Amino acid sequence: SSGINAEWPLRPGGYGPVTRSRSKTSSVVASVTSTRSKSSNRQSSDKIKVCVRKRPLNRKEVNSKESDIISMSGRHECVVAETKTAVDLTKFIQQHCFVFDEVFPDDCNNFMVYESTAKPLVDWVFQGNKATCFAYGQTGSGKTYTMMGAKNTEGIVLLASRDIFAKLAAGSA
Repeated sequence: SSGINAEWPLRPGGYGPVTRSRSKTSSVVASVTSTRSKSSNRQSSDKIKVCVRKRPLNRKEVNSKESDIISMSGRHECVVAETKTAVDLTKFIQQHCFVFDEVFPDDCNNFMVYESTAKPLVDWVFQGNKATCFAYGQTGSGKTYTMMGAKNTEGIVLLASRDIFAKLAAGSA
């Protein structure tokens, strides 16, 4: 059990109900694009897009009755509900809100993440620009699953490769 009790007092100023007990429940997918001016080697424009994908509780967490302490607040905000103990030893929940370019819910699939993060980079590269897409996060947060896929799920790398080879075959290069 996570030891989180919904009856604990909620403090004003960003404190609220609990939604997840482990912090390794999301991974960051960042896509980076840049263009170089033809007349110089300097960057003429840079854009970094940072996206977070919330991962569902795994079987072990469900079996041990862990609570989900991460919630989404729209398409751009992720809220982490942290259990804290006050000086008088009463427990309370403090909410921390984080803003990203996009937050993907735990029920989204790799194709949805690809469409929003890496697919625009494929077009960008075929316009003569440079791009990078990478995943960052704690062990077990879903980076490999998102980037490489699994048995019956295609990852971002395979989806991007297919689009790249289709564009090359169509003569878009």
